[in-house]
Amino acid sequence: MMKREVVRNLMVAATLCLSSVTAQAKDPFKNPFKDLNMTVFGMVGGSTFYDKREFISADEKYKSSYDVQPRYVYGTGVPLTKLLGLEVAYSSGPSNLRVTNISLSPRAGHVYDVNHHTASVNVVLHGPARFFGVRPYVTAGWDYNRFAPTLAAKLYANAQGFGAVSTATLTYTDKLGMNAGVGLERKIMPRVFLRLDARDHICGSPTFGLPAQASTSAIFPVTGSAHNVEYTAGIVVHIGKK
Repeated sequence: MMKREVVRNLMVAATLCLSSVTAQAKDPFKNPFKDLNMTVFGMVGGSTFYDKREFISADEKYKSSYDVQPRYVYGTGVPLTKLLGLEVAYSSGPSNLRVTNISLSPRAGHVYDVNHHTASVNVVLHGPARFFGVRPYVTAGWDYNRFAPTLAAKLYANAQGFGAVSTATLTYTDKLGMNAGVGLERKIMPRVFLRLDARDHICGSPTFGLPAQASTSAIFPVTGSAHNVEYTAGIVVHIGKK
């Protein structure tokens, strides 16, 4: 009788242990993101790179500017407090350089295709309340920019030149910068938000490896700060804890 009771108790204990282990094993698969608290986002829009300059090459006057282009943004964020968060983002798109000889009549010029890549680290401060379901935010942070001429732009510069010089070698330009902006978020699903964002990215004028002065090679004597104004819209998805 005693043996039967002991065996029964051992079987009950084993069953409870097995049930507990099974439940623990299955729990991560029920919600693998339960311990996370983060956001991921993707946006698309446009950008205007404000950096109009004028320069002299071989006694001829040139004007440089950049065309309005599309912009794509991807990133992730984590909350630091209820209102404050940290976001890391990567944005890319063309910032094509237009160089025009304004000494000629009619004016002549060429567009050099440039890919503009930006990595950003930003602090985001959300408003404490929503207005008609919309929550505003402000943001600021640091940028790392790379302006990379395309292969077609390099080949054209090498064969046809840059400015008044018949041949030129273009390379990428890296620039550190900063950005600041504002935005709005509105919930459209339990964990999905619509975001509208506008921000100004500030850095130094890219020169694509060309010197400010030279006696035999092409030059691009431009200096100062440039502003890349981005205006994008997209989706923010909250993952993990509510």
